[in-house]
Amino acid sequence: MKTKYLLSFKGVEGSVEFTYNETGLLVEYVCSAELSTEQLVFMLKRIPLLVEQVKEMPGIHPSFTVVELTQDLSFKIFWEAYGQKIHPHRCEPLWNRLKDSDKIAALNAMPSYFRYLTRTGVAKVNPENYIKKQYWKTDWRTAA
Repeated sequence: MKTKYLLSFKGVEGSVEFTYNETGLLVEYVCSAELSTEQLVFMLKRIPLLVEQVKEMPGIHPSFTVVELTQDLSFKIFWEAYGQKIHPHRCEPLWNRLKDSDKIAALNAMPSYFRYLTRTGVAKVNPENYIKKQYWKTDWRTAA
């Protein structure tokens, strides 16, 4: 079974995702963080090739945060949580193309988005637009 970790940085948009195989070796590295050249070089010199090394990343720099991805990020989970069952054949491929960090953000933003809808009376967008237009990137707590 593969294990995934998400490395985020204080003050930096995005994250780095590391995937390890059953023996604890790095098999995938996906960087969606907006890093400067200096930050990228710093990161590349310290890529954790073993699962034990990724757990030690916060000790390398105080701005690093590492989280093991244990959340179910399947389309089924999104579909049930969103609750508006329109065009699953168009939504599922969009969901599956998202990075895990975006799936987590999309799922985590839903309660705030739903409270915004209740507070304002605005209609919920269909799930396809929620994904396409990245609605999870809006701070719904402060939206008017």
